[in-house]
Amino acid sequence: MYTYLPILAACVSTSIGGLVAVYTRLIVQDFDPVSLGLLRYGIALLCLFAGMMWIQRPALSRSDRVPMALIGMLFFSVFPVGFSVALKYTTAAQGALVFSLMPVITIILAGVAKKEIITNKKICGSLLVFLGVASVVDIDFDADKETVLGNMIMFLMACLGAGFNLLARPYLKRYNKLYATTWFMFWGWLAMFVALVCSGQLEFSVPPRDIWVTIFILGSIGGALPIFLFNWALGHIESTRVSLSIGFNPLVAAIAGAVVLSEPFTVFNFLGLMLVVVGISIANWRPLVDTN
Repeated sequence: MYTYLPILAACVSTSIGGLVAVYTRLIVQDFDPVSLGLLRYGIALLCLFAGMMWIQRPALSRSDRVPMALIGMLFFSVFPVGFSVALKYTTAAQGALVFSLMPVITIILAGVAKKEIITNKKICGSLLVFLGVASVVDIDFDADKETVLGNMIMFLMACLGAGFNLLARPYLKRYNKLYATTWFMFWGWLAMFVALVCSGQLEFSVPPRDIWVTIFILGSIGGALPIFLFNWALGHIESTRVSLSIGFNPLVAAIAGAVVLSEPFTVFNFLGLMLVVVGISIANWRPLVDTN
């Protein structure tokens, strides 16, 4: 049963991510997305630091410190800002659909780099997950230029996420998951802050009082928790299996978007949920004796 805990953790993580997408889109309409990304991930980093106080922190190998710092800079400095900017131009549901390509991209990258074994079950599972997401989202083929721009940015974020999955996994297997996650995020957040300051484009604005609570929740429960859960899963099972859990992101986003943002919600959500669950189950089906 333990072998299924990582994928369960990943599914919980991406489900939380679906809620975050909706509330991020709600906030970025009236608040600078760059400031939001910096603030949200700063809160997440503080939460991870607080968690580290309760664990024994093994020293990182000197040969691993710089590569891990570079991976953190690559992902956690670009992704939070890019994700917020994308959702400023596209809907939460369409953005989630584009981001759901991450399992397919992960499989392609893993196959090209020969990092993991690509099986028919993984390919079938990833296609079912994408079809499940596509059945949920009301695709607008006449979308304006801003929506197309938002979707293009989100696709780049999906590629970035797939790259992180493959590059970070060896270190998440080797070290304490919380410690490694904090190291990744610290260098990523620091790089984002320094880059914005040096470019002179950091015009940090103080959020209005009425959204401070929402931002804190986005940074803690919606930031630190899902990031740690996803990385914990990456440290136990293959990235090509973990990435499939992203299918729950748009399903939750579609439901929450209908409630919070009055975005379209149809009966196809149930079909989408079924396809995503079946796709994840097929790709992660293992005999009980398998400890991979």
